[in-house]
This record gives sequence, C-alpha cells and structure tokens, in this order.
Amino acid sequence: MSEEFIFAIARIRSREKNLLSQTDLEQLMNCHTANECIRILIDKGYGNGSETLADEIINNELDNLWQFMRELVDDIENFAIMLYNYDFHNLKVAIKSIITNIKPDKFFINRGIMPADKIYKCIENRKFSELPDYMSKVAEKSFDILLKTHDSQLCDVIIDSGCLRQILKTAENSKEPLLKYYGEFTVACANIKTAVRCSNMNKSVEFMKEAIVDCKTLDKNKLIQSACRGIDDIYGYLSVTDYAKAVDALKISFSYFEKWCDNTLMIKIKEEKCNPFTFGAVLAYAMAKETEIKAVRIILSGKQNSLDDNVIKERLRNMYV
Repeated sequence: MSEEFIFAIARIRSREKNLLSQTDLEQLMNCHTANECIRILIDKGYGNGSETLADEIINNELDNLWQFMRELVDDIENFAIMLYNYDFHNLKVAIKSIITNIKPDKFFINRGIMPADKIYKCIENRKFSELPDYMSKVAEKSFDILLKTHDSQLCDVIIDSGCLRQILKTAENSKEPLLKYYGEFTVACANIKTAVRCSNMNKSVEFMKEAIVDCKTLDKNKLIQSACRGIDDIYGYLSVTDYAKAVDALKISFSYFEKWCDNTLMIKIKEEKCNPFTFGAVLAYAMAKETEIKAVRIILSGKQNSLDDNVIKERLRNMYV
C-alpha cells in the first residue's frame, strides 16, 4: 500500500470515533422538533455552528465529508464510484435548465468529479465530446430526447441508466473488493426498484429496456418479463436470485426495501473494520458517513413533518458504529 493510503487510513480511524451510533440516533428521536435535533447535531460536530435549517446542516455535512476525502488522497477519482451520481445529477440540471431557460445554479451539487459549471458549458455549447467518455453519449442522447419530445421522464431514465452503467463498469475494473460489491449491489437494487415501479405503472418493455441495466446477479430480460406479468412474478423471480431476502422487505413497503438495501450494504461495509491496512477502510468510512447523513435526514424530515416516531424508526438504517 502507498504511504498516501496509510496516512489516509490513520486519519480515518481517528474520524470513526465521531460517527453517530444507534444511541445517538435514539437521542435525536427523543427530540420534539427538528430545531432540537439541529442543536444536538451541532454539539456532535455537524455543520459550522451557524446553520438553522435542516437542509443547510445536511448539505454542509456532505460538503465536509467530500472535502475531507479530497484532503486524504491525491486523486478524488479513487472515490469516483460514489461521486458519479452527483455528476449525472448536474448533467440533468444542465440539460433541463438550458432547454427551459432557467438559471441552474441553485440546483447544482458541487461534490462531483467534474465541476458543474463545466458540464453546463459543454451542454450549452453543444460540445458533448468535451465531457468524459462515460457521459458524452448519454448527454447528447438525453439532450436530443428532451429537446424533441419534451419527455422529462425519459430524459431522466437515459441519464440514470448511464450513471448506473458507469458505476458498474468502474466496479468491475476495480481491484478493491468493497468497490466491486458496492457497484454490483447498487445497480441490482436500482434495477429491482425500477422493475417494481414500472410494473405498478404498466410501463412498456421498451421503456424498461432503457431503464434497467445489465448486471451479473440479475438477468435483465427475466426481470423485465416478470415486471410485465406483475409484482408477484417479480417476487417469484427474485426468490431464486441473490436477492431472495429482498422479497419480504418489498412486501412490507418500498421504503422498507430501501432500508433493507442500505442495511445489507452496511453489513459488507462493517467487514472493513477487520481489514485495517487496505483502502477499503477509507471507502467504508465514506459509505458509512453517507448512510449516517441519510439517517439524520430521515429524522429531521420526520420531525419537520410531524410524523409518528414509529414511522420514522421504521425507516432508520443501521449505523457503522
């Protein structure tokens, strides 16, 4: 391992002590309002002490996480598999804002690999080839679709599937076991969610072929065929795959399935605690912190909308510590 990663892991071990635990989440749950939660989060190191809104403290914590990751390694593309979603989100924003003539600035998320303003300029000037290879064709295709058909949903599907394909490609080319697992599992779970939604909405086979991405642990054609026949057929197909346990979660609710996905991934992430001298430990911290922030967002949103505590608890993920 390079000295760079040894130093990074040493800093990660120090930071892990500040991750929120299940007890910390229970403390947040005991708060009566989102503002009470925010005060506790600030005491635990969230934000810079000046935030008063839930979105502010969440976005600030995500910004802090990825700023820290950039400080740890010379090349942020070591985390590319976790950052593609920001780049492709910014691609959506750029395309839609240009076609609708709306200023995009407040919708951009500046945590990706490529600066958001550069993506915007490439789209604005129709210089798709100046985008990264994995994005250029997706950008041109989705731009043309939206311009000609005004079908925003299809535009989103093209971009989302492009993002998933790149996540999977990066995972397959990686030598890091955690990244390989993360990529395959992320794409497979996204495919399942898409199949269920498409089945419920009676989407066409052509639409599903665009939206669902080939991966090793699920047969794309069988999943599409199952979705055409209905939700019970999806359950039947999944029951003979690596995702058999997902069926029970889906039967409870869609949000419970998403929780199952995150908790299953967390089991894999926790294994890196036993691998202290690999880059997987650094990746595990980033994944764990993003899961923590997602849990905090769920609590804050629940408190803001006066949801019953039992409803909020049902959506909470398992923590890394």
